[in-house]
Formats: sequence, C-alpha cells, structure tokens
Amino acid sequence: MFKWALVHWIMEKEGHGLLLGMEKFLSQQTHVSEDIRKYMTPALMAELSLLPTNKKMEFLDLYMAQVKSLLWAYIALVLIFPFHYAYQDRWGKQVLFWVTAGGLLVWWIADFFRLPDMIREYNEKLGFRILEKLEREV
Repeated sequence: MFKWALVHWIMEKEGHGLLLGMEKFLSQQTHVSEDIRKYMTPALMAELSLLPTNKKMEFLDLYMAQVKSLLWAYIALVLIFPFHYAYQDRWGKQVLFWVTAGGLLVWWIADFFRLPDMIREYNEKLGFRILEKLEREV
C-alpha cells in the first residue's frame, strides 16, 4: 500500500510529461494491450509492473471482469430511472439520488460532468483492491 501511495504522489507532483513517459515505459514492461490500458491509471500500471507475470495475468482476468465502462455509466445516467451510482456499487447514494429526484435535476446535471472522474476513481480503487489481494497471496 505504501508503494502505491508513493508512486501516486510522485506522479501527481512531477506533472503530465512524466506521466506520459511513465505510462509508455510501463506499458512496454507489463505488455498490457491498449484496450485494457484505457481503463488503468498510471499509478495502477506502475504497481502492476511490480508483479510477476503469472500474477499480472491473474490481475488482468479479475480486473477486466469487474471494470466499469464510461459508456455504460453514461447510458445508466441518462435513462428515465438513472442508476449510475448503482452501476458503481454505491447503493446508498443511488437511493438518495432517487429520493431527491436527482437533487431536483441539479445533482443529475452535475453528475453528467463528474461521471468520467467517478468511473476512473472506481476503476482505480478496484485495481488496487485486486492488487492488494494478489500481493497477500505472494
């Protein structure tokens, strides 16, 4: 967990150029396809590169089975009875969203713009939960 926090902190402090260089380097090291990399943050890629090859493959299987898509999140948001929080396994917020009618649509409009960050955060947390589980098994 400390390794993740350190990598994440360094990436945030060093700026976008380092992130792009690090992402390119890590993508070569982990041999993760472009389709899968679009769901991962640089911090997650950095942590993944530290795993042995067999654990990387196990991680990718578990991660891709549970990762959330931004497209499906938007579809869930714009339906007549939105369920975008339920899609992220946040049932408490989902019920509150329904009870307040999306904050009388103000909350719904704000979520339209916040959704990419919410899905990115969900996927990153998911990835680190899976990594922690795999590191305990090593």
